[in-house]
Amino acid sequence: MSRVFTFITGILLSLQVVANSQCDKIVEGYESSDTLYVVCNDLPNMNDSLASELANDLIRQYIGPPDEIFIYFVKSSKYVGKSKIPPNEYVGYIYTHSHKLVTWPEVPSLSKEFNITWQ
Repeated sequence: MSRVFTFITGILLSLQVVANSQCDKIVEGYESSDTLYVVCNDLPNMNDSLASELANDLIRQYIGPPDEIFIYFVKSSKYVGKSKIPPNEYVGYIYTHSHKLVTWPEVPSLSKEFNITWQ
């Protein structure tokens, strides 16, 4: 019985890690807001092409007229909707008018910018 529990727990945790690492889902309830949130652990191995693909995938989930939109990437759902995000929880952001994805904006040694091409 304990092996079954351990197996099921392992599967559920690995699914959560995979879901968080994808960073491609807007948090439910924010789809029609001009501030969107995505919960994910990191945006590793990013480049301009991947940033564009991700940004376009996320903006397709937005419900509303084209507008000035911010997309915040946070490590934990407890920072969704918050105006102050600790540096180690603030994975990145996209601002539609700058055409950029910025990763780790509050951690200078990790911060990077990627150009977005909108479709």
